[in-house]
Amino acid sequence: KGNSADIVISGSYGGTVAAIEARVVRSQTLAQVVPWTLIDPSPANGIFVGQLADVPQGGWYTLQVRSHLDPTVSANGKHRWGVGVLIACLGQSNMNEWFHTGNDLKAHSLLRKFGKTGWSKLGTTGNAAIAFGNRVIAQLEIPVGLLDFAVNGSGLRKEADYGTGHWTDTTPGSIYNRFVSGVSAVGGALEFVIWIQGEADAARGTVTQIEYADSLTHFIEDQVRSDITNGSNLAHLPFLVVTMIKRPGGKDKPHQAIRNAQKQVVAEVADCYLAATTLDLKNHGRQHLKPKAYISMGNRVAQTVLFLVGKEHYHRGPQVVSARRLEDRILEIIIQHNGGNDFKPASGISGWEIIANGKQVPIQKVYRHNAHTIRIITEQPLGGQATVRYLYGAMPDVKHAVRDNSPLSLPLEEYQSKIN
Repeated sequence: KGNSADIVISGSYGGTVAAIEARVVRSQTLAQVVPWTLIDPSPANGIFVGQLADVPQGGWYTLQVRSHLDPTVSANGKHRWGVGVLIACLGQSNMNEWFHTGNDLKAHSLLRKFGKTGWSKLGTTGNAAIAFGNRVIAQLEIPVGLLDFAVNGSGLRKEADYGTGHWTDTTPGSIYNRFVSGVSAVGGALEFVIWIQGEADAARGTVTQIEYADSLTHFIEDQVRSDITNGSNLAHLPFLVVTMIKRPGGKDKPHQAIRNAQKQVVAEVADCYLAATTLDLKNHGRQHLKPKAYISMGNRVAQTVLFLVGKEHYHRGPQVVSARRLEDRILEIIIQHNGGNDFKPASGISGWEIIANGKQVPIQKVYRHNAHTIRIITEQPLGGQATVRYLYGAMPDVKHAVRDNSPLSLPLEEYQSKIN
């Protein structure tokens, strides 16, 4: 919990032993991490048990024990272990693909995955998971354990259950209860939950923004945070939302409704964060991303984790703070930077739409006016009230999307607003 863990130690002994001490050393160098500490002052019947409190984050470690009266090491632990961060990976296929798509990276030795078959290494498969884990390890220098419990095609709500389950189902054997059992198996506490889901609920257009937002809020507050111990330093178990990717051939309104709901929950639920926007990333087919796009996604989510533990000063890209009409044919968009202080491209910016009287207004030009301002020139006067929107719908035009000049080159987030 936080930056340390209480480690329970047990074992057996032969002969007469007055007391048992234990210490923690590094597996490779045997450098001492926790000095010899009395853990069982009165072992009996050949069994000892005790605890080392506040073992600091790090790894890999080895445990050593000895008799209180004998300075030599009596036994070394057979398995290396560490104190690190446990992170749940939940959702549907774009979360599952974190562990299966791409072979461009090699996992750090401190990165592990936990799933149906227990703990395993990642090797070189799974661009997003490896990019995410490697970046967190590079900054924190601690083991990272990813709990892989995403289910392809799973919905949030019952209406979006197409045979693989839905996450608000808490009946025995449900995908949610399998996840809870997995958390229990690794100790019962998490520091973060990553949520990548929504395509199933958008697929048939049967789930509204309000319904999805209400269900996701219930899932976070009444299920996950009720059933799982918060191992973070924040007031609530942090829930990190990755917004839904593009959907070639999908319908605009239901997909936008789910994205709007995801942003609504991020804004309204305590310790819930927009971990990454994805509309600028390249698709592979209708439902998933290209391998290198998963690397970008993994790095963006890692940025959010590092931000929350105080290692980075930003985690989101630029955002629109206002839109106004300068003249009948000129709109001015004011953006706020987070990690960067400027953006590109300077001209030919795509992804913007103006709607007036229920129809799209032809756009003549979209360009960078200065580091904080985008201007849109329409081909005809707008007249009365209009709606301006950016990266709207299932398949927005991101050919020349706005990106900041931060190290991650983060995209301008989607936007919708009415203007008079």
